[in-house]
Amino acid sequence: MYVQDPSAAATTRDGKIRTFICAAIRLYRDGLAQILASSNRLEVVGTAAAPAEATDQLRRLDVEVLLVDIAAVDVFSALPRLRAAAPEAKVVALAVRELPDEVIIRAEAGMEGYVTYDASIADLISVVEGVHRGELICSPLMAGELVRHIGRLAAGQSSTGAHAPLTTRQREIAALVGDGTSNKAIAQRLSLSLPTVKNHVHAILEKLQISRRTEVRQVVPRY
Repeated sequence: MYVQDPSAAATTRDGKIRTFICAAIRLYRDGLAQILASSNRLEVVGTAAAPAEATDQLRRLDVEVLLVDIAAVDVFSALPRLRAAAPEAKVVALAVRELPDEVIIRAEAGMEGYVTYDASIADLISVVEGVHRGELICSPLMAGELVRHIGRLAAGQSSTGAHAPLTTRQREIAALVGDGTSNKAIAQRLSLSLPTVKNHVHAILEKLQISRRTEVRQVVPRY
């Protein structure tokens, strides 16, 4: 089991990037912590199984990069709490499928970087270092998708006023939500992960400035 003394970790100033891991699976979390701890470029200052546990620790630690396993975390509900606990930390999503829907929804949530399912430890370290420098490491395809998405947002905002426009995928999900389809059923129908669908639903409600799923049916046609 990986153990780190929080008081010691918070005062480290040896040039290493102070990293924190939030992942639900203990074997994954501890294994990743041990591997990264052996790096001469990163230092793992703590780990947690869930966002609530992470926020308690983050308030006491000096964290520069926060690694979050998004397979078990609802990004839109968890990220504000994590941000509040460690406002200076850059957030990197772990185990992301490099698809436009998956990457864009994390970017919209405010994450600064991501690591794909098939990434190596060397890839992860490169992403952490890049994010720490204020860079985004991604494929040319994803870079293009992100730029195009920004363009669509700008065009939509100029034409619709205060409301941010829904993406094509969000419109598709909103239609299903409006029909009363559950998140689980939407995930199965669209071949998306359940956390991704939850994140999209949160984003839809925020963009439409409503608080209940039942309101989506009345609001979506205007967008």
